Amino acid sequence: AVFWFGDSFADTGNAQAASPFISAAEYLPYGMTHFGKPSNRYSDGRLVTDFFAQAFRHKSSPGPILQSLNSNYEHGIVFAVSGATALNTSYVVPFYLPVQLGFIFPSLPDRKTKLPRKLRSVLHVVVVGTNDIFGAYIRKLMDPGNVTVVIVPQVVQAISHAIQTLSDSGASQILVLNSFPHGCMPLILSVFGDLPKDSRGCLSPLNEVAEAFNRSLYKLVQDLSSKLKNTLLLYADAFKFTLDVMDRPTDFGTNETKTSACCGTGGAYNFNSTKLCGKDFQPESTTLKPSEFVSWDGIHFTEAFYEHLSKALLTGKYLDPPLDFS
Repeated sequence: AVFWFGDSFADTGNAQAASPFISAAEYLPYGMTHFGKPSNRYSDGRLVTDFFAQAFRHKSSPGPILQSLNSNYEHGIVFAVSGATALNTSYVVPFYLPVQLGFIFPSLPDRKTKLPRKLRSVLHVVVVGTNDIFGAYIRKLMDPGNVTVVIVPQVVQAISHAIQTLSDSGASQILVLNSFPHGCMPLILSVFGDLPKDSRGCLSPLNEVAEAFNRSLYKLVQDLSSKLKNTLLLYADAFKFTLDVMDRPTDFGTNETKTSACCGTGGAYNFNSTKLCGKDFQPESTTLKPSEFVSWDGIHFTEAFYEHLSKALLTGKYLDPPLDFS
């Protein structure tokens, strides 16, 4: 079983359960590729959550905790909520990382709280921090240098606390994903497009922030690995994987390296923050080719990207240490 903590990368319906009729993922063309209808996932189809469940031969994908409050968790559960942050700084989503942990541990300050024995072998996955960094750029109007100095250490510290809480509770395996290259995302490109770009067309200063975050996160995982003797910590390099897909798309079954969104309304990056895919407009699914894109809606990834990422992680290629789950 797998427990998922974080944001929209893993959310299979918590955002919708918390705020129905607000989530864009409740509308077509979200869900078009696999489900044929909206599935409350921020993608055209399945997420890494779903592909891991399939690889581990679970009968179904793990359900969202806000729709599964009486679950016994034996087949996994999703605590992740779209828009969630590591820090208590969200203006919209109150389910920041400690709150998600609190769903398992109602007495979170009590570090003696233990997982039931049968759940200690569960793989715990933590992927969070992107919304903290985006919020610093867009809501707090912080420049990349200040985000690196002020926000990154706070986010890494919050993740450190989460890892130690899970380990102290008896968790035997924790997988932590690093940051994706923010400077390649259509949302960020459309807002900060005047910043210097690299050879891929991505924004160099913002990717440098992601790299700084990743260096700090990697050091954290290495340091905690030497201290938490009963917990295997795995570091997943989603940043490198994403750039590899952009640099060598044919190796991953796609012919495109576009930094534009699949579902959008035009412009240089096919993204318009005032007219978002799904809620604001619903193009015919026959006009879309998500398998040719990295980005689905300018913010989130396509099912094709998630499928390739899942395979890469499950075989250990982008993991440190390189554990093969397959």
